[in-house]
Amino acid sequence: RRSRSTKMVSGRPDEVTTRTFDDQGRLLAERITRDGNEIRSRILRYDEAGCLVEDATTLANGKTSRTVMEFDKDCRPTRRLQTSFAGRRKEVRISYDDAGRKVAEETVKDGDVVERLTWAYTFKAPSKDAVEEGPAANEAQSSP
Repeated sequence: RRSRSTKMVSGRPDEVTTRTFDDQGRLLAERITRDGNEIRSRILRYDEAGCLVEDATTLANGKTSRTVMEFDKDCRPTRRLQTSFAGRRKEVRISYDDAGRKVAEETVKDGDVVERLTWAYTFKAPSKDAVEEGPAANEAQSSP
């Protein structure tokens, strides 16, 4: 399936974006043109589970920015390798707690962690006035 949109900015030639999608509705490719000339193209690749594993953007001058991703069994990103248009590389490692919540993101350069972001989660204690709902509560109420 394809879609096409046009961006009009006063004083500039129109930009036409053409997107291609697979049968599951995932974006596979994007091509942006101005006056019929390609200014940017983007290609996306997915693994068998449907996780996005590569996202590459190429400019008209031939320079490419690429992100390659690795995932866990639940399709959560665990590692991102990024290469900028200038050729700079960056690795980001992502970790999760046992409940599947993101807890850390580490940026690695030359094998050393140069930045670490962490997430913490707090939950309010249940109220003593809380009402339990669901099959267990209904069964308890109906017993003699």
